[in-house]
Amino acid sequence: ACFVLQVFLHHLVFRQFLPVAGSSCRGAAKKLSVKCVSVLFDCIAIAGGIKELLNPEMSVIVDPLYGYSSHSQFHYSVAAGYFGWASIVTLLYG
Repeated sequence: ACFVLQVFLHHLVFRQFLPVAGSSCRGAAKKLSVKCVSVLFDCIAIAGGIKELLNPEMSVIVDPLYGYSSHSQFHYSVAAGYFGWASIVTLLYG
């Protein structure tokens, strides 16, 4: 999902609004698409963390160490996907 959003933002949105190739802003679309994906996933992580902090599921209240929460599992999987994407993007773009 991260790569799809990044490609969509880079090719279909930011390239339309930023100057054409050859200018000093040539790499700006690439950087802006990476930042937008990063900010989006940061917002998802923050929203999930706040929800679990303020309103944890009963199984987590009963057993804070080993309690299972499907909501938390969703956010763990989003975080794992995000960090996988961020690792690849860092290797590609430096």
